[in-house]
Amino acid sequence: MKQKLSLILIILLIISSGISSFGVTNIHMFGSPSSWATAEITELATYDLLRQDAFRDYQKSITRLQFIYLAVRLYESITGSEIPIKSGVTFSDTTDTYALKGASIGITTGIGGGKFGPNVLLTREQLATLMIRSLELSGLTLAKSTSLFTDDSKISPFAKDAVYKASQYGIVKGTDNAFQPTNGAKIEESLVIFKRAYDQFGAVVEKPLLSPAQIAEKVGKAVVHIETFDADGQPYATGSGFIVDASGKVVTNYHVIQGAYSANVKLLDGRVFPVVSVLGNDYGRDVAVLKINGSGLPTVALGNSSRVVQGEEILTLGSPIGLENTLSDGLVSNKNRVLDGYAYIQISAPISPGSSGGVLLNYYGEVIGVTSAGFEGGQNLNLAIPINEVKPYLTVTTSKTLKVLATTTVKGTLNFDNGDSYTGDLLQGMMHGTGTYKWADGDYYVGGFYENMFHGVATMHYSDGTIVKGEWYYDEFMENLMVPRAYARAISSTEVEIGWDLIDNATAYYVYYADSPSGPWYYFEDEFGNPWGLEYRGQYSASLTDNLPGSTVYFAVTSVVFDVESEASTIISVTLPK
Repeated sequence: MKQKLSLILIILLIISSGISSFGVTNIHMFGSPSSWATAEITELATYDLLRQDAFRDYQKSITRLQFIYLAVRLYESITGSEIPIKSGVTFSDTTDTYALKGASIGITTGIGGGKFGPNVLLTREQLATLMIRSLELSGLTLAKSTSLFTDDSKISPFAKDAVYKASQYGIVKGTDNAFQPTNGAKIEESLVIFKRAYDQFGAVVEKPLLSPAQIAEKVGKAVVHIETFDADGQPYATGSGFIVDASGKVVTNYHVIQGAYSANVKLLDGRVFPVVSVLGNDYGRDVAVLKINGSGLPTVALGNSSRVVQGEEILTLGSPIGLENTLSDGLVSNKNRVLDGYAYIQISAPISPGSSGGVLLNYYGEVIGVTSAGFEGGQNLNLAIPINEVKPYLTVTTSKTLKVLATTTVKGTLNFDNGDSYTGDLLQGMMHGTGTYKWADGDYYVGGFYENMFHGVATMHYSDGTIVKGEWYYDEFMENLMVPRAYARAISSTEVEIGWDLIDNATAYYVYYADSPSGPWYYFEDEFGNPWGLEYRGQYSASLTDNLPGSTVYFAVTSVVFDVESEASTIISVTLPK
């Protein structure tokens, strides 16, 4: 009997020694988390932020009292100060410190009637509301997503703003683009949401620094080589990427897959997966999230790029010029280099063609950016997209095939070395559709484009105020749309005066006349029998010796721009006096 009792005491001591904090407790001790939550809850355990006594079964629904603890801990970690309990803040059904702290700053006011409702279970929309309220009370300004869940109508009005802000930052996610707002929230879900919010906005977690060798071992398996193919299945381009989801989400630069009709993703272990679709993507921000069909794939850990500091040591990992799994080191040269309206992390680590879409890493082995570009002619002047700007694209569930993306125009801007620029529709990186091309000297063209050529109806604006309207055909000016406004009046029974408003850039005007509005039409000729190009406005008198007094004569005028004649003006008529 004494032996059995001693054994029981030892087991109890082992268990009790592990529940003083979240950071040292076996996460499988009190009911295992689901597979989708295991990785994030395991990582959260290393933060040593939370006490374990409130979270003994990951599959149970979370109560208001349990979640207010998470919300308060998040607020205190962001602000770096403990919330003082205000005098007079009380609840009749609990004296819990965290409930009183939450009420003191307005995270919650309770359920009414002086009660907090400690055992009331939270829904998903209530959970999102309390978490966002905690973040905003800490002084953060959060943007709201413009995308809608398919069950948007089921989200309560009080919760919509918070739900879409939480979605924008990837703190909450839906299933098949549905949020399921009134479903109960489980403990595992609440812990994952706390971690996602903390990762983006919380204080720096004390984590061990890793060596480059340890980082390469930790991250390398999740950094991939991407090969793309054209419409004929021929090799098109290569680049890098990294896996952020074990089921097959791969982040890369948009320009890596731009114009491709298909692509393959190759892992370090030699496995090759075809890209089945493109999820979140943005030409301007140069981000694309690819989908491959896999399970249990290696993934990277995402860091917080807002904590990057100038001079910080960093590593890059990718496939420059096709050399897979190449590790390089450097420094953060500038943590917020703004170019063409977009923020980048400027780094000294070398980047070559093929590096695009690779990872920028801190010495914790976390991804803090996507290596994307460099300065031509610059020495170790390279750029990475901050990972926080990539995170919102990871929650997009709508998808397109590469073929559809390659044949669909996007809005974007091109800046050229000579100072010219273009803003408008782009197809596979080319000016295609409608847009504006501006020359460095101030002239600009607004209208149609086809594969980098002026094509379609457009206007040419010159810096001196001159405007030319017309239609271009593969860079050639084909149709002049500058139609003059004409007038005419009789001077005598045999003479009329014809005039028109001048057209910018017109080099000549042709006058046509007829005895009937349906023709036949004749033009005033020069001595060689050609249309007489008149270069001035009005006061042109024409003798009509072939027309009898009292008859009606019809006129129309055209302009000539770049040697191209316009359509005729509105037909005007003059009746000769008798």
